Amino acid sequence: MALYFGKRSRIARDSCDPDLQKVLDHAISKNQYDFTIIEGHRGEERQNYLYETKRSHVKWPDGMHNFDPSKAVDVAPLTGGKINWNDIQFFREFGWWFLLCSLEVGVDLRWGGDWDSDLITKDQNFHDLPHYELANR
Repeated sequence: MALYFGKRSRIARDSCDPDLQKVLDHAISKNQYDFTIIEGHRGEERQNYLYETKRSHVKWPDGMHNFDPSKAVDVAPLTGGKINWNDIQFFREFGWWFLLCSLEVGVDLRWGGDWDSDLITKDQNFHDLPHYELANR
């Protein structure tokens, strides 16, 4: 069965930069992992809320999600149609696969599971496994 984006994911996808959309479309077409797009563009109220609750390290307008279109996207793999936030290994496996998908379409991403892009995930000060952003932008 072919995978596709649900309504919420399509809305989030459409708020993203065309290069991010290209990666998302390629990844879903591979039919390897089911995933949901949690968030693309963030407004001021949402960004500041995430900062105040320590789920983001930046206030509005300094986040990559704050561009319009967004230069960042939050994506989570699904198991049985649900996100298992406790399965860190599955998030990491998905993260490496998603980065490979981005390379296949020629889009350079930075991942919140490996901020410094050194291929080591355990040396990060702040883990944001669902987060991907356009590199060098």
